[in-house]
Amino acid sequence: MFQVPRRSALPFVDGERIGVAGHSIGGASALTLQRRDPRIDAAANLDGTIPRPESVAGLDRPVLLVRNAQAWEGDQDPTWGQAWPGIHGWKRWLAIRGTDHASFTDIWLIIDQLTGQGPPLDPARAIDVTRTYLTAFFDHHLKHEPRPVLDAPSSQFPEVVFVETG
Repeated sequence: MFQVPRRSALPFVDGERIGVAGHSIGGASALTLQRRDPRIDAAANLDGTIPRPESVAGLDRPVLLVRNAQAWEGDQDPTWGQAWPGIHGWKRWLAIRGTDHASFTDIWLIIDQLTGQGPPLDPARAIDVTRTYLTAFFDHHLKHEPRPVLDAPSSQFPEVVFVETG
C-alpha cells in the first residue's frame, strides 16, 4: 500500500483528499489503486486499456475515463465497455476527437515542432482540453466545486464527446 507523507514533510499535500490519474497502463493502474485503497477519492484513466475489467468491479467512487478518438471510433478496445457496468459511483466516459494515444502526453508538441506532423487535433489544444477536464474532475470531486463542463457537451470544447455518463 502506498504511503501518504506526513503533513510536516509536505505541507501542500492534503492526505484527506486524494486523486490519482494516469496515462496508458498508468491510467488502468489508477483505477486499480482506487479500487484497492479506500483513501483514493477520485481516479482518472487517460486512454489506458483495463487488462482485467473485473479488477475495477464494484468501484463506487468518482471515475473519469478519457479516450482517444481512434480507439473510440474504431472500437479497438473492448475493456472499457466491459468495465463500465461494474463502476457504480459518479462516472464519465469521454472521447476527444482528433486525438491518438500519444495526444495525452507532450510528445506531439515536440514532434509537431520538429516535423509539423501529428494527429488532426493541434497538440497544444489536446493538452489544453485534457488539462481542463482533469482539473474540472479533481476540483469537483476533491474540492467540491461545481464544474459544469463535466455535465454535458460544451461549445468551448466541441472535440469532446460524452460517450457514457453515470
